[in-house]
Amino acid sequence: FALDGVQQVAKLLRQADNDDDAVSETALIQQKDIPVVMHIISNGGAFTTQHLGLMLDEQRDKKNVDDDLNLFAERLERGYQVFDSAPCYLDLKASFNVIKHLMPNQLIGIPAATLFCLATYLPGMAMKVVSGGRPHTGDVFWGDLLHDTNCTRQAFIYSASDDIASAEKIGEFAGERKKRGVHVMTHKFEESTHVQHLRLHKTEYSEFIENVLTDMEGK
Repeated sequence: FALDGVQQVAKLLRQADNDDDAVSETALIQQKDIPVVMHIISNGGAFTTQHLGLMLDEQRDKKNVDDDLNLFAERLERGYQVFDSAPCYLDLKASFNVIKHLMPNQLIGIPAATLFCLATYLPGMAMKVVSGGRPHTGDVFWGDLLHDTNCTRQAFIYSASDDIASAEKIGEFAGERKKRGVHVMTHKFEESTHVQHLRLHKTEYSEFIENVLTDMEGK
């Protein structure tokens, strides 16, 4: 899936680079060498970003194996990654709330979420003990994103009212990325729930995205 996306983006980039008659309202699109901007929604997008980052790292080690990956990596390096309600730290609370919200009837949702957490986390903890402390899948996911070096400009859109993507954890993640030399922009809402920020705050959300693109153009 991630590779398919890379191939489609690479195709569009080559078309834009070779189209001398292309007309755009912005200087960013008119210029050659268009950067890649990734808009990453919730953990579905974050898992894809994790996988893509590992692919790009492997590509860099192999040196010039795939032209599409090379082009994507080059343009992402001077582009941006915008995380919306992501990354979600995979703990019991987040997992419980995901399953609970999937069920319209909370009389079913709460017991289902409880059973899901028991069925997934207890065996996981047992395996961790048996394996001598091997990192949990969620910790590996978090660590891969934290150490990723493929894009040095990232923005985070999140909310204090999101009970799936913890605002505290995203704030910590953004702060740690900044310490690692990543240029970081953040926008924290107070009342919108998970992946509802654009729907509930369209003007404010759009203005922040415009600021991100302006920031990218200026660097």
